[in-house]
Amino acid sequence: MDHNRRARLLYKEGKHQQSAEHFRAWLQRNPADVHAQHDLSASLFALGDLEAAEEAAKHAATIDPNYAKAWVTLATIQAARGQLGTPLTSMLAATRIDPENLHYRVRLGTMLLDQNQLEHAVQIFDGVLKKTPNHIDAIGGLATVLERQGKLNEAHDLMEPHVHTVPVHARLGATWGTVSRRLGQYQRGVDVLVRMLAHKVSPIAQAMMLAELGALYDKMNQTDAAFAAYTEANLRRQGTWDPVRLEKWVDRMIETFSAELFQTAPRGANHSQRPILIVGMPRSGTSLVEQILAAHPEVHGAGELEDMRVTSLFAEARSGTSFPECISTLSPALTTQLGAWYLDRRVNNAPTHRWVTDKMPQNFQFIGLATLLMPGVNIVHCVRDPMDTILSCYFQGFKAALAWSNRLEWLGPYCVQYRRLMAHWESVLPQTIHHVQYESLVADPDATIRALLAHCGIEFDPAVLAHHTNDRRIVTASYAQANRPIYQSSTGKAVPYAKHLASVRSLLETP
Repeated sequence: MDHNRRARLLYKEGKHQQSAEHFRAWLQRNPADVHAQHDLSASLFALGDLEAAEEAAKHAATIDPNYAKAWVTLATIQAARGQLGTPLTSMLAATRIDPENLHYRVRLGTMLLDQNQLEHAVQIFDGVLKKTPNHIDAIGGLATVLERQGKLNEAHDLMEPHVHTVPVHARLGATWGTVSRRLGQYQRGVDVLVRMLAHKVSPIAQAMMLAELGALYDKMNQTDAAFAAYTEANLRRQGTWDPVRLEKWVDRMIETFSAELFQTAPRGANHSQRPILIVGMPRSGTSLVEQILAAHPEVHGAGELEDMRVTSLFAEARSGTSFPECISTLSPALTTQLGAWYLDRRVNNAPTHRWVTDKMPQNFQFIGLATLLMPGVNIVHCVRDPMDTILSCYFQGFKAALAWSNRLEWLGPYCVQYRRLMAHWESVLPQTIHHVQYESLVADPDATIRALLAHCGIEFDPAVLAHHTNDRRIVTASYAQANRPIYQSSTGKAVPYAKHLASVRSLLETP
């Protein structure tokens, strides 16, 4: 049996590591075999090696740009890695190659949904349903759009004729659970999900349904069942994370961005206060803070942007030295040029607004870079009770880019390094970081919001106190919460789960 056939057999048996090895052996002698190259990406994806899987899928699409399946797989991998824009581009390529493939069109609709392009997603799903009225994938996708739009009864009525007859469908089941939860019909959601989970489905499908089952149990105050469901969901998620690698990265950041560096390094020439970086742990209130600021008529909320990370890559490329060490070699001209690139993009985001927010929580890693390149930048740091934050991250089910959130043994070390780096910025930055404590925000929103605006140099406008009436859409996991009036039910959320979080609390309390 040759390597190719052996690889396919091993893949079917779930032996993905061995399958990948045989595919690679086959491709050494048959590098133009687009099917083997594609199937190698599938094996690597199953292993959780998403970076290598993406490269393999890209290679397959390069070998034969008209091989639609390669583009679909590439889109799936890119989405799993949490990329923005690229999954949609890859999926569009597949639908152009095979425009009559309804499966591809549904996938395109799902990608549009993930990018919060809801109207376009509706058009795709409606188009599929006109051709095949009972297309269950399109029904599940359209129901999810309706739920995102707050049309809960419409979503319920769309799913009702199907949810009790379809043996298992992850999107349909999870959305039914979400709608049932938001309508307060918890047991109805649990019944359907428990039934569907009795069927054999992929780990990704299991994770989707288990997470919603956990959310329902949480609403029913069945904390042990909720934590168990979320844990099972996280165990089925893809992605790996190395705590030692992050610790070494933070070591390098602290060593490079010293107090001396900020005294001697060149600063960008443009002191514009237009950009507002909103940073912090995910689920710490960053989406809420951005929504509040974006309700102001002079502030544009740009959402989660990759631009600071890209700026660090530009610095690396232009200097020929790795980031962050390259920072000590930047010339005044290059420092100004890099800052101008970021600032120009904010002008392009919103040419008529005086301020533009960039709500990428992970930008806490690039605060030092931002203050060097743009001395006028506003830094807003969102802080929430650490155990509430950790529990919320653990329950959220982020994609592979935030894989650290899917294991308690990773979550603790990540939080330790985040706090360590933020403490360093506090000690060395020449400007003030404004902290927004989530608990203070929900307890006294007026005073907290006024202090936030004052820090950014923004005059008070009553619209910020009615942020929930803003029709701006939120793409992140907080879409349902940040579009509501401020509420206090999320404070103290971790208290009933204390026994499950004891190991993380112990780590965070260690001096």
